[in-house]
Amino acid sequence: MAFACAAIVIATSAALNKHSEPQHGHALADKVPQVLKRHGPRLRHRPFRRDQNLTALARADQTYLVACLFEEALIKKPESWKARFYDPLASPFVRSDKCASHSYSYAYARYVVPLADRFAADPAAGAKVLEIGLGCGQHNVGAGVRMWDMLFANTGGHALTLHVLEYDKACAKAWTARWASRFKHVKLTMFTGSQSDPHTLRHVAREGGGQYDAIVDDGGHKISQQQASLSYLFQLLKPGAWYAVEDIQTSFMQGYIDQRPTMVETFGQIISWLSGDPDNSTAAQTYGHILPLVEHVDCYTEMCVLQRYPPR
Repeated sequence: MAFACAAIVIATSAALNKHSEPQHGHALADKVPQVLKRHGPRLRHRPFRRDQNLTALARADQTYLVACLFEEALIKKPESWKARFYDPLASPFVRSDKCASHSYSYAYARYVVPLADRFAADPAAGAKVLEIGLGCGQHNVGAGVRMWDMLFANTGGHALTLHVLEYDKACAKAWTARWASRFKHVKLTMFTGSQSDPHTLRHVAREGGGQYDAIVDDGGHKISQQQASLSYLFQLLKPGAWYAVEDIQTSFMQGYIDQRPTMVETFGQIISWLSGDPDNSTAAQTYGHILPLVEHVDCYTEMCVLQRYPPR
């Protein structure tokens, strides 16, 4: 997962007055100083820039990081980082590894920005997202849901339609009962089952209705799981929507390579096909049903995004 919008800014109103960009405000803005102080040094590649004369993209990047690194005051004990989900200390209001361990803000600042901006400008058009993986078995189960909720909070009372597919049924049920009511800016539907199971994927397609603006694969990270989900779910995107596969570094980790080609190899084959390679038959054999739909592949550190062609 993946999330900032143009209506969510880091700069103050005074700074915005110096530019031609529209003035916006968001509840995340007042959290910037404390997040800078607490988490700036932990960013994988760079700290926050403290000057406010930033581009819109840089502000979107920092806004995503604020949501990603956010922690509620009740999470104070170091033990909470080792706590299992069922421990009372476990909480979705703990920072996400999407930016603490990974560098996904670079991608998500670019892809969620227009999605959230369009939704804020025209709520009647709706916005719909599918995320694979609630995070069961980790210390911050549901942090992704919490981030979507925070980043789509500036939409005038309209809720993002958020579908989540989680393998652990018991965890998903317990989490929903315990935490779901906290999130007012998403209309949450929880699906359970394996992301590589055709029956589960057909169920998500049938009950979820497709027409997603974005799909984020932050699931089990095995090659077979990533491949099966992409092959089936990409067709459920709206024209112009995008599909993100996180944690593609598992293509180089033996414990996750349960089939070939790996996900990184697959992205290379898709790019080769898009580039007109006449000898590239492997991608066509596996993904021939979706290749004509792929407009581009955009890769970042440990993740890639495929965008579907927009309406013609």
